Amino acid sequence: MSEKYRLQKYLSLAGVTSRRNAELLIEEGRVKVNGRTVTEQGTTVTPGRSKVEVDGKAVFWNPERNTILLYKPVGTITTLDDPEGRPTVIDLLPKRLPRVVPVGRLDWDSEGLLLLTNDGELAHALTHPSRKIQKIYHVKLKGEVRDDSKPLLQLKEGVELDDGMIKPDRVAHLRFTGNHTWIEIELHSGKNRVIRRMCDAVGHDVLKLRRVGFAGLELGSLNPGEFRDLSAVEVDQLRNEGGLNYRDRPPVRSKPGVRGGNEKKASANKPLKRSSPRISKPAKEPRVTGPDAGDREAPKKSTRRPAAAAPSAKPTKRGKQAPPAGTDRPTSARGRNADSTEWTSSKPGKAAPGSRRGAGGRSAAPTGRASAPKSTNAGKRPTTQGRNNRGK
Repeated sequence: MSEKYRLQKYLSLAGVTSRRNAELLIEEGRVKVNGRTVTEQGTTVTPGRSKVEVDGKAVFWNPERNTILLYKPVGTITTLDDPEGRPTVIDLLPKRLPRVVPVGRLDWDSEGLLLLTNDGELAHALTHPSRKIQKIYHVKLKGEVRDDSKPLLQLKEGVELDDGMIKPDRVAHLRFTGNHTWIEIELHSGKNRVIRRMCDAVGHDVLKLRRVGFAGLELGSLNPGEFRDLSAVEVDQLRNEGGLNYRDRPPVRSKPGVRGGNEKKASANKPLKRSSPRISKPAKEPRVTGPDAGDREAPKKSTRRPAAAAPSAKPTKRGKQAPPAGTDRPTSARGRNADSTEWTSSKPGKAAPGSRRGAGGRSAAPTGRASAPKSTNAGKRPTTQGRNNRGK
């Protein structure tokens, strides 16, 4: 048999609102049960059997409660829906998650720890001013602010604002980066833009504001846009901070691990810029100049590739030019033309490149060169006088 709940508790557990606000909705006649308007506070409903509506919208029941710790990035609105179409913190969460609502708020230009839950009772307890929930912020100020400086002492003693005196619970100097100063402020006030107004009152502009702690929970190693589910132990800690009995806690829906971040950005609801396909530009035709340039056609650009240059001969060690390819280096005067310095082929019947054959099979000087003066002994056989004289 399903457990029955009082109507205001049912609305609170369903994540619609807190119990106190649910009582107001019932008194105003905005709640229907099985098609009938209910104004009595003691009305009971059965989850899964009773049909409950608020302002004409059906309320879906889920016995499990989900509480999320999100690293809110700069440039997102802490709301469920923005009429101006700006990105919200809900855009950072997957669609498959149950409906959750933000616990408190962070400004558009602020970042850090933000809780979201579908436990209306818990959300109401954590945001009530009487609970004085602890909040810790890291603030980046312009310029150098020393620990014993007058602005920091003023923050520690409290600052008078338009809506009253605000005194932080703790102010500490963290570090100086050379151009800017980081400080830590702990307070329980939930007034709008209270830290920015306090720092502006002491003469320092806030360049960056990050919430790193809330109700005993810490931001940890999360990156902007990432989130994780709180465990049952952490939810019990929050209920204790909010003055709720942890024994009345509904079942906790918790999935281990960090999610979000690169999976979906807050600006995903904005249309993406599609890159146009690349179109190659046509080649420019050569310009024709002259008085009758309009009557003549521009010459077409040749598409033929230039011929590769012939490899140059490599110099030898002594600076002499090596013989062309296909020739042999002579070892005696027979391998070289007697009348010139050109190389000849050692193979019979072939001439070296760049030379021509003369009469009698001798290699003549190459075309286009001045021939060397002919020797007086050209065409004569060597005498045998040397051989005959050897024996003498």
